[in-house]
Amino acid sequence: MAKVDITGYARGIARAQFAEGDEARFHVTPGGEQLIAQGLPTETELARQGAIWCTVGSSVTPVIAIPTTAALLSLYNGEVAKSLLIIAVGALETTSEAAAGQNSILARNDVPLFNANPAGALLIFGTSGKQYGGKANAKASVTLGAIGANNQVGWVPVGGHASRVTTTGVGVNAHVEMYGRWIVQPGGLFSISVIAQTAVAGVTPYIVFGEALLTLP
Repeated sequence: MAKVDITGYARGIARAQFAEGDEARFHVTPGGEQLIAQGLPTETELARQGAIWCTVGSSVTPVIAIPTTAALLSLYNGEVAKSLLIIAVGALETTSEAAAGQNSILARNDVPLFNANPAGALLIFGTSGKQYGGKANAKASVTLGAIGANNQVGWVPVGGHASRVTTTGVGVNAHVEMYGRWIVQPGGLFSISVIAQTAVAGVTPYIVFGEALLTLP
């Protein structure tokens, strides 16, 4: 068995302070794992690069059962190489559903190139004040391809839910942080729906996403 020498500082209770240009050993845990301190949260760095974007749909009617092919808001990746990273999704209640209940978000990420580009024209805007110049597009109320052969996907409940304890629920927002766990490959179509107790028009869905070049299997 080959001998391996690791030179580093074992993790302590205080953070080391080094002058600029100093040479230092890297930090490891007592088990030998290297420790890396991230300067800024990943999403902050993406925003600094102008790579986080938002799109907001129109006021739509939530469903009262898991849908089949009807999406309330869809985001298409028209890029050739870049992937879209879903950072957050949500739906704001803008018209009272006139009943106590709850709203929950469902998401679906179809197989790339299975759906045609819906060529949506919803506004895509940045969180860092930059104008969007990519090839993603968003559209409300898209009819998706059927689930099955060559499109093994499904509607997945994501996050928790937003509850209305009164009959006037304007302002209730079902918001889910996705942290980039859903990746929309080039040619892919990501969609969300809102399931609620009553099918009364008045929820506005939205998607927050980033863009990055990824090596995917």
